[in-house]
Amino acid sequence: MQIASCSSRCPRPPGYTARIRCSSKPHVKVAARVPRCQGSVPGLDAKLDDELSMRPLDLDESGYFIIRLDREAKDIVAEHYTNTINKNGIACDPDTGKPIPCTAGYKRAPSNVFRGRTAKELSVLIVEKEDPPLTRLEHANYLGREFQKAEFALLDGSEYVQD
Repeated sequence: MQIASCSSRCPRPPGYTARIRCSSKPHVKVAARVPRCQGSVPGLDAKLDDELSMRPLDLDESGYFIIRLDREAKDIVAEHYTNTINKNGIACDPDTGKPIPCTAGYKRAPSNVFRGRTAKELSVLIVEKEDPPLTRLEHANYLGREFQKAEFALLDGSEYVQD
């Protein structure tokens, strides 16, 4: 079934399959692929977003996630790695006690790998399991934003870069 696309105010990516009412056209039930709307998202404040990205946060003692796309399988992949937090608030390798470097050459095996086709599927797999691998609400909030970015990149073919 072909339906009308959203207005230019809607930030949906191309090929996005929505199962909700479009906020810019509440009378239109969007239940099929909707082309990307043209134009920018109103109210988006890039400066504020940058400032919020620079705020200090406590690291999650349960570990961290590396998020990537598996385009061949059409999956979002979230690899969970355990860590400890030292007295200075730095994430450390639980095996060595040394700070975890942010370099491409540093390799560890993930403690768990989660795969999903959508941000929602991945979030449910991680957050709603019996013993979720995160302890901080801001970490869950961050993951939700990143999974959504990854889903959009998977759908429109753009590059995904984890914040």
